[in-house]
Amino acid sequence: MFYTIENEALTTVNCAIQPNPDVSGIGVRIAFYLQALCSIILGIGEIRNVTQSSPTDIVLTNLSLQVAGLSLLVAAYFDGTMDVPHTIIASHLAVMMSVCRSTSNGLRLSFLRSRRGLRTLVGIMVLNLLHRPIILWFNWNIWSVIRSLQLQGLCPRGAGRWVVFTVQEMNKLSATSTMPLAFSILDSVWEILRWIAEVGRWVYWRASQEAELTMACDVAIDPRIWVLTRHLRKNVTWNWLHKWVSYTAQVHKIIIFVYVCVTIERILAVNDFTSLEGVW
Repeated sequence: MFYTIENEALTTVNCAIQPNPDVSGIGVRIAFYLQALCSIILGIGEIRNVTQSSPTDIVLTNLSLQVAGLSLLVAAYFDGTMDVPHTIIASHLAVMMSVCRSTSNGLRLSFLRSRRGLRTLVGIMVLNLLHRPIILWFNWNIWSVIRSLQLQGLCPRGAGRWVVFTVQEMNKLSATSTMPLAFSILDSVWEILRWIAEVGRWVYWRASQEAELTMACDVAIDPRIWVLTRHLRKNVTWNWLHKWVSYTAQVHKIIIFVYVCVTIERILAVNDFTSLEGVW
């Protein structure tokens, strides 16, 4: 990445910003944007019964999104010449690909309650187990290093700019620059809660005398939502809840997609990379 570590302390930081078309060239950006957009469109088609993907299609689509995102993170981590803005761009693209993947919240209820749906959920869970910890660790690591960079004043002449609603100097500590670190920590906690809730739900199913009926009713619900609404089981219509959660999940994907696209394009503009990385 843009730093090296020796004896648990930052020793060198690449403060000089420079174009890196392998990360944010126009061809790379458009490829990522289109892949994420197609995944969103397919997801909307799934919940509206316009398209009917097979378990293999869904798992392979997730695999392509997650591998694409991880490839950028691996490149950013092992490339010691990469500057701070491009590392942030790599992180944003990886997050976008992660958010746009298929989850139980974005699949049809009838499909999830079938054997094919259960096989799909298993495939999704295995990919998440391999993918999500890496991206969460990377995001926490990058923003921790940036905070150390700011506190230690390692780039007095600047380390580039980044954008979160407003333009921010990377070498200056502010509440805005602390926000991504706090968000990465909260995102990690949210993911841990999901796995704890998932384990709890499977334990409940194994102990239930009506396990098959319970699984058929509950398998489509996000485990965290399932735990929160478990005591309301008699008063909750699961079909209505899943429909509401499905549309909310698609809106969330669209918001993150638009935010990432706009933010990356603005980061390139404020660092004067647009003309240098806008050539095919």
